[in-house]
Amino acid sequence: MSKANKKCLFIYNPVSGKGLIESKIDEITKTIRSYGYETTSYATTGTKDDYEFLSEENLNNYNLVICSGGDGTLNRVAGFLTKNNIKTPFGYIPAGSTNDFAHSLGLEKNVTKAIERILSSSKTIQIDTGLLNEKPFFYVAAFGAITRITYTTPQSIKKKLGYLAYVIYAIKDLFPLKEYRIEVKSEEREFEEKVVAAVFSNSHYVGGFKVVNDRFTSLTDGYLEALFIRKPRTIFGLIPLALSLASHKYNKRYMVSFQSRELTVVNKGEHEIAWNIDGENGGAHKSATIKICPGTLNIKA
Repeated sequence: MSKANKKCLFIYNPVSGKGLIESKIDEITKTIRSYGYETTSYATTGTKDDYEFLSEENLNNYNLVICSGGDGTLNRVAGFLTKNNIKTPFGYIPAGSTNDFAHSLGLEKNVTKAIERILSSSKTIQIDTGLLNEKPFFYVAAFGAITRITYTTPQSIKKKLGYLAYVIYAIKDLFPLKEYRIEVKSEEREFEEKVVAAVFSNSHYVGGFKVVNDRFTSLTDGYLEALFIRKPRTIFGLIPLALSLASHKYNKRYMVSFQSRELTVVNKGEHEIAWNIDGENGGAHKSATIKICPGTLNIKA
């Protein structure tokens, strides 16, 4: 395909990062065109119009798709690419408040530098994709207390207090929450356990903090990192648990952790479990199958 025929689709969330991206649209599109691409820009609306625009027929018309927004925007756009097996190279400019996926990959946060890096680099990485009951996620699927702690602890508090922020918010939020009696089945482990949270990640970071046993994490190895968290019997047990989470260290008294390609989690209680995927609502499920699909997202690095 000749240089003149190259096409780039730039998709952005106009409210992410306090609207920073929207103020730079002219600069971004000018830069993309300078690399020889015909450019189409699309601002997400958070409605069904997005899904109509992100059709397989439409996306296959482009040689490059660039997305800018938070983790939720990433999930929707990249999820559509992988679900429809669209191998078009994908570039991501993080513009949300946490950006765990970008942090894990070491992606550039500065908008000008990020767009230049995407356009000038010939390198792509084939990233694994997770599925929760066939719904794609790119860095985490989780339920329970830990999802509240990681995403409700204010960024300003995290920056000032670091792991101490986890301790404070764990004491405030974790102890009153209910336990889930679950059955877990995988090739690696089968067990029943009472837990307050479970995290299945393909990322070095969740909620701005490093994951437990981070040294085993890879976004391209075909494995998920599974973490189940037991509830301490007294409020005093929260301190060592919170410190373990904050310092991403395994604590065998309160945690079960292992790698898996696929596992099923069944709630043995009466109700469905509310899940979170990539910081967004993942739906409520009585039984959930979580698995990894190797090398399904072709991301520009």
